[in-house]
Formats: sequence, C-alpha cells, structure tokens
Amino acid sequence: MKRKLLIFVIGILLVSLLAGCAAKKSDKTAEGYMPAMTTVATTTAGWSKEYGLSETNDYDSLGDLSENTALRNRKVILNARLSLEVEEFDGAYTIIKTMIAPYGYVQETSISKDKYYPEGSQDYIYITRGVIVIRVDADKFEQTLENIAGIGVVLDEKRGSDDITYAYTDTEARIRLLEDEQRRLEEYLKDKTKDADFIFKVQSRLTEVLYQIESLKGNIQRWDDLIELSTITIEMREKVPGQKPVKEYTFWDKLEKSFRQALQVCEGIVIFIISAIPVILIIGGLALLVVFAIRFLLRVPVRKKDKNEEKSRPKQTDNPHNEA
Repeated sequence: MKRKLLIFVIGILLVSLLAGCAAKKSDKTAEGYMPAMTTVATTTAGWSKEYGLSETNDYDSLGDLSENTALRNRKVILNARLSLEVEEFDGAYTIIKTMIAPYGYVQETSISKDKYYPEGSQDYIYITRGVIVIRVDADKFEQTLENIAGIGVVLDEKRGSDDITYAYTDTEARIRLLEDEQRRLEEYLKDKTKDADFIFKVQSRLTEVLYQIESLKGNIQRWDDLIELSTITIEMREKVPGQKPVKEYTFWDKLEKSFRQALQVCEGIVIFIISAIPVILIIGGLALLVVFAIRFLLRVPVRKKDKNEEKSRPKQTDNPHNEA
C-alpha cells in the first residue's frame, strides 16, 4: 500500500514539473515575437501618418499617387477650332478680347467684309466675317470654350490635343548630353600644351555643340509656351439679316423630307405625262396623215401603169385558124 502511494506522489510531482516547463517556454516564445510585431505596427502607423495615408488603404493610395504624378508629368498641347455665327461681329470681337484679357491674348486676326443684297432691294449691305486666333491659359481652356459658345450659335466645333511627352523628354536628355560634351571641350581648351590644330578642332566642335544646345532649348521653350497657353481658332461671321435659324433635323424629319421629295418627283412625272398628252396626240395624228399620204402616193402610179399596159396589149381571139 505504501509503495502505491509513493508511486502516485512521484507521478503528481513529475506532471507538475512538466507543466511548469511548458508554461515558461510559452512565455519566452511570446516575449521573443511580440517586440518584432510591435515594431512593424509602429513603423507602418508612422509611415502612414507621415505620408497622410490611411492604415486600411495604403497600397491603393500609393497607386493613386503614382497615377496622379504620371498625369502631371505629361506634356500635352490643347487646341480647338470653333465656327461661330453672331448677330454683330464687332460687338462679339470686343467681348472675346475683354473676356480673355486676364489670362490670354489675341495672337492673330483676319477680317473681311462681303457685299449682301437683301431680297427685293438693289442696295447692298456689308456682312463681316473673320478668323481670330487666341491664346489662353491651359487651365482656362474649357471655360473659355464655354464662354465663347455663349456669344452666338456654334456651327462647328473641333477639339484636339498633342501629347509631346516623349519628344520633350528626349530633347531634354539630348541637351544634358551636349552640355556634358560642352564642359569636356571647355576643359580641353584650358590645356595650353595642345597644338593649334587640336585647339581649332575643339573650338569648331564646341561651336557646333553650342548651336545644337541653343536650337534644342528653343524647341523646349516653344513647347512650354504651347503647353502653358492653349490655342483656340475662331471662325466667326455675322448672321445674314432675315435669315431663319438653321433647324437641327432628326431622323424622322429627314425621312419625312425624303418622302416628300419622292412625292414631288412622282408628281412632276405625272404632270409631265398629262401635259404631254395633247402634244403626243397631235404628233401622232400628223404621223398618221404622213403615213397615209405616202401610201397613197405610192399606189397611184402603179394603177396608172397597169391601165396603160392593158390598153397597149393586142386583143386575143379564140379562133384557132387565125393563130395558124
């Protein structure tokens, strides 16, 4: 009995010892990993706070930032062409100049006047028309088009854009390479030990490099001007007095118009046939008279000839002795 009790006590002590070792091992493991996890969380939270990103949409926000940056770096030239009909040319031209004065200017104008004779009058009046080219800030491009459209009736509108990003960046890279070559050539010229022929060749190449740099920088400057100031070409003309506004026809209007034109054609054909009937009858009667007359003239000589032959022919008798 004592032996069984001793074995039971020893078993309890062993179980307790194993349980305590397992608990300590778990604590060490937790202590080893928690600092690293805390560090990662702290770093992520600080990084998000620094760049103004939310903790739940970090990667989506980064994608938006990269797309916006790419769009901002694009080099795009905006342009448009409008065909406009106005009540009075000079007044509309003044409105356009006043409207774009804070953020643009008129680059070019071409104005002419045409003579117009009103219906039923021998006196003429002048109708003014012209082409106006304006340059406006690219940020005001859409607003300017809307304001111009409100001056009169837009007959035609075309918008376009030229993406010159590739050509722009390529030109900038070429400028950097040429400027590096320029610095090297200038260093060569500082060496007084070189002979005259070498110095002459270096100076010639340096002149060529400087010319290319200035030409490329001129292209960059011209592109910057076109990018910053969009071009709008306005073809404007005065409305003809008494002219009705142009109606925009729908599909059913066009179908109705075509049907009416077809009826007008059929009506014209029927009227032509009816009006031509008397002429056809008269011509047909004359043709019949001519045919009868020709037939009559052709038969009369034949009958006369037959009668003459009968008179000149000797009479024959039925006596056989006379024949002998």
